[in-house]
Amino acid sequence: MTFIKLIRTKLFKLIFLLPLHEIEFVMREKRLKLYNQLIADNPSFERKGKTMPYTSANGYMFSQLNKDNEIGIRLSKESGRKFMEKHQTGEFRSYGAVMRDYVLVPEHLYSDMELLSKYLEESYQHVMSLKPNTSKKAGGKK
Repeated sequence: MTFIKLIRTKLFKLIFLLPLHEIEFVMREKRLKLYNQLIADNPSFERKGKTMPYTSANGYMFSQLNKDNEIGIRLSKESGRKFMEKHQTGEFRSYGAVMRDYVLVPEHLYSDMELLSKYLEESYQHVMSLKPNTSKKAGGKK
C-alpha cells in the first residue's frame, strides 16, 4: 500500500487525524446503534435513559450500556456463572462499581444479534420472576 492510499483510509484518519474525544464519540455512536438494535428486536421492552441507556422491568434494571461503551445484562446467579464461563468474560462494571448479578457481554458476541437477543430476553424473564421492586428508587411508591 502506498503512503497516499494509507492516508486516505478511514483507519488512518480515525487514528491520526481525529482528536481522541471524536474517536470516543464515533465508538459510542456505533455501540449505541448496536444496543438500540438489540432492544428493537425485543418487543417486550424498550430502551430508557438519555445519557446512560438501559432497560428495566418490574422495578429492576436488566441491561445497560455504560460510559465505557460496554453492554451488561442481568442474569440469575446460575445463568450468570454459566455465561461467564462459556464466553470467558466477567462481571459488569458501571462507573467503577460492580453491578450485582450483571455480566459483561464480550465483544465477540456483538456480531451474533440472535444469540444476544436470546440472552436479553432471558435477562428480562429473570427480572420478571423477581418480587416487584416498588421502592422510590425504582420509580414506584413506598
